[in-house]
Amino acid sequence: MNAPDTRTPRSLPSARTHRLFPLATLVGASLGISLLVAGGQRFGALPAFGPLFSPFHGFWRNMPTRTTLDAERTTVLSGKEGPIEILVDARAVPHVFAQSDRDLAFGQGYATARDRLWQMDFQVRSAGGRLSEVLGSKMLGHDTSKRKRGMVWAAERMIEEARKTPTSIATLEAYAAGVNAYISTLSADTWPLEYKLLGAQPDTWTPLHSALFAKEMAHDLTGGSDDVRMTNTRRVLGDDALRDLFPYAEGAKEPIVSKDHVWFLPTLSPLVSSPPPPQMPLPSGPLDVAALGRNPNPNPSNGSNNWAVAGSKTASGFPLLADDPHLTLRLPSTWYEIHLQAPGVNVYGASLPGLPAVIVGFNDNVAWGVTNGGNDVLDWYKITFRDASRQEYAFEGGWRPTQFREEIIRVKGEPDVVLSVPYTHHGPVALEVPVASEKREVWPLAMRWTAHDPSDEFLAFAKLDRARTQTDVKEALAGYATPVQNFAVVTKSGEIAMHHAGRLPLKWSGQGLFVLDGSQAAHEWQGTVPHEERPREENPRRGFVSSANQHPVDGSYPYFTSGVWNATSQARAWRVNERLNALKDATPEDMITMQADDLDVVARRVVPKLLSSLDTPNLPPDSIALVADLGTWDFRHTAQNTLSVFYEKWMTTLQARTWEGRLDANSTLFPHLDVFVEALFAEPESAWFDAPATVEKETRASRVNAAFAETWLAVSSKHGPYGESWAWGKVRGTDVNHMASLPGFGVRGLETSGTRHTINATQKTHGPSWRMVATFDTNGPRAWGVYPGGPSGNPASPSYAPMVEPWMASRAEVLLFPADVAAARALAGAPRQHSVDVLVPEGVSLWKPAWSDTLAKKRWWLIPALSGLVGLVVPGGLLLAAGASATVASLGWGLPLVSGLAGAHHALIARMGSLLGVSSSTLATGFSFVSLVPFLATFLLAALPAALLGLSSGALRLWMTGGNPTPLGVASRTCFRFVRQLFTSRESRTTATLPLEPSLETNPAHEDSAKGQLS
Repeated sequence: MNAPDTRTPRSLPSARTHRLFPLATLVGASLGISLLVAGGQRFGALPAFGPLFSPFHGFWRNMPTRTTLDAERTTVLSGKEGPIEILVDARAVPHVFAQSDRDLAFGQGYATARDRLWQMDFQVRSAGGRLSEVLGSKMLGHDTSKRKRGMVWAAERMIEEARKTPTSIATLEAYAAGVNAYISTLSADTWPLEYKLLGAQPDTWTPLHSALFAKEMAHDLTGGSDDVRMTNTRRVLGDDALRDLFPYAEGAKEPIVSKDHVWFLPTLSPLVSSPPPPQMPLPSGPLDVAALGRNPNPNPSNGSNNWAVAGSKTASGFPLLADDPHLTLRLPSTWYEIHLQAPGVNVYGASLPGLPAVIVGFNDNVAWGVTNGGNDVLDWYKITFRDASRQEYAFEGGWRPTQFREEIIRVKGEPDVVLSVPYTHHGPVALEVPVASEKREVWPLAMRWTAHDPSDEFLAFAKLDRARTQTDVKEALAGYATPVQNFAVVTKSGEIAMHHAGRLPLKWSGQGLFVLDGSQAAHEWQGTVPHEERPREENPRRGFVSSANQHPVDGSYPYFTSGVWNATSQARAWRVNERLNALKDATPEDMITMQADDLDVVARRVVPKLLSSLDTPNLPPDSIALVADLGTWDFRHTAQNTLSVFYEKWMTTLQARTWEGRLDANSTLFPHLDVFVEALFAEPESAWFDAPATVEKETRASRVNAAFAETWLAVSSKHGPYGESWAWGKVRGTDVNHMASLPGFGVRGLETSGTRHTINATQKTHGPSWRMVATFDTNGPRAWGVYPGGPSGNPASPSYAPMVEPWMASRAEVLLFPADVAAARALAGAPRQHSVDVLVPEGVSLWKPAWSDTLAKKRWWLIPALSGLVGLVVPGGLLLAAGASATVASLGWGLPLVSGLAGAHHALIARMGSLLGVSSSTLATGFSFVSLVPFLATFLLAALPAALLGLSSGALRLWMTGGNPTPLGVASRTCFRFVRQLFTSRESRTTATLPLEPSLETNPAHEDSAKGQLS
């Protein structure tokens, strides 16, 4: 007889409990679907958060580790002629070694793309008018302007010219193949961060991409013209006053080529000696400058300094070269430092991401640097169409057919925009407005630009990189066309030279100052100045050559020249030559110090006259201290001085108030600073000081006092009482912004010295984009350099902006130039200088803890999550709910990168530390520990809830099925085995490399590299 069963009978679920399951399923499904769908959508400019924060593909995958960076120190690729070795030194600079020019170009393309892929892609999209594809219709204005200006057409013509030289096109194709080889190693989860933020993907690189970027650089440096505004200015002032205030034809007082230079007898003198034809008749009303667009001209401050000093003036007896191109400051940096070596070439310097070769640098025998030539190589021609169809235009008494080029602009999320751009024999009709305003006249204007003409600068730089003598340099530059540049050159044999190189249009006197008549052959360019007759100076008696964007020649030069130098001051040129004339026994340290010179020669000349004109008894009492300090000022714009902010504002206000009432700042030009200083300050009672609309007569003194009062009120209202709050570095500051203006990816508020009129031409967002000093000794070249950025384009990399602080402090780093591949291997094995961002105090680590990388790669949290989710088979809606919670939790995985970025940016650390009362060192260290948070968050928000949901539903299923564990147990084990196999068999996708034995052999010429920085 069996014993009675004393267990309490298990109650079956009630009907009410059963009714909860569909409700839970519905709620869970709705929540899961909503979150998953929302996570995949873009909201305006915001990226899709699901892919962006995905633990598998999101932006945390862009956080480099020491392991990945060390792996990139030695890369071996298979070239056509042998192995291509890319060896990265302690400064994260790549050294590319190959057995042929083609393989060398392939290696350069691969190395550059590895560090700067997004930058290369973005700047080419900008050049070709394709930003709307990524950023939407807000970029249509930009893209339309690029297409109308014929940027793609110019690039296509450049490639056609390159195809005429087999070595040029082969180099371009090999470079493109190298870029694409690197792209092929990537997947969506390893694309550069900006692609994920902007919802884009890399474009396949072609030779046309390189040509487009070359044309973009040409546009940045020569794509401006004041023809329209000068035409309006002439209309207002008349020809006589225009000659006084805009003395274009007299040449420079401090030209690039020495005044005692003996010029040649021009072979083309008959073309330029005949009387010029009449200028274009003036319009009946002012020309509408709205047709020029929002940003018609490049930054007027684009320029540079360079100089070369002969051995007779140096301590070593070898020549010295210094160069610092002035461009918009941005991250990733404009320049990409690289070393290229193959049979016949061994060159180091600054390249441009997207172009093969080194642009500014040195090899075993020659060093060179560039500044912008500034010549007027773009003219606008008035086009008279026969009718509204624009099918024909007037020329020499007849009608010529118009050619049309169709430009298709793809717009993200919207229909394509199709442009039909009219082309004349002058060039594209880039400026036209359909309807003129009542007070403005509109002329259709065709663009004549040297950069539209076929040219092959790729071949020119390939030859320059391989030059051994000054003769080689001249031969290389003979084929160089655009943009016009001043090449300062030194050789190991002791020669120095300055070449004003590039295609110079041959013009009659005054041609191109105003809008030209597109219907007359007499208004067309007369040809090109022969290469041998372009301005050039070799080994001058004064012992140096220099340029600072001033006029290249004085009035004795046989050909007419004009350019942007006519609208800027020659102050930098005066100061450069002042220092070079006084120089003796010069050293590289002297060159670095000179590049940081912040003395303003204009202020030195002007301030005493300004102070002598002040009505001191009637000045505001609280301004007396300022006036006294101005009287003892050393005229240096240091970051700490408190006078620059007032002086700069005072001069700007004085010039504006002098010209207002006569000239319109929006449609005409103001005379440049040198004219204002020379002409007006020499004549205190000049009629130009007297405003025509007032009864009282204004003089220099009354203008100076009125401008002082206005400036005092403006500056003191904005910055408080005169004192430390007026410090130049704090008030002006310098921002190095991200190329796409992504917040947090730039460095802002740098307390810098200098102005546009000092040798150190640092401004708010503009300035020296690369500083280099080079020389030779008996062993070969030696060089130092710095730029506001770093080799990497990855904002999370320690090599993104390590040189911003040295650049700000005007220090330079030794450029490591190994003699051969063995020496480069030793450099690749040396300790990394930039393992920690130099903007953070030394010794502070911003890396994720090593264990976090291991856990992230293994994705361990998926095992309990997926195992628990097996129990969700019956209430299926909970599966979606758990998946949604995992999606939300993946937000936490982005925190390691966020913390790394925050720690890597000096401004954010400094400001947060100031607010919290904590040192930046302590705060930066704290960011490392913040890395622990996302992993805890992931577990709590995803793994744990998913597991609990799964186990709870599993228990419910057991309860409902009478305790049979088989379905859950089998499913759990199956899931576990699947996940384990998934992670143990998965191989990471990496670039194939071969282990290289480090060599202790180094170039004895660079034993001083261990000394660190040159102050």
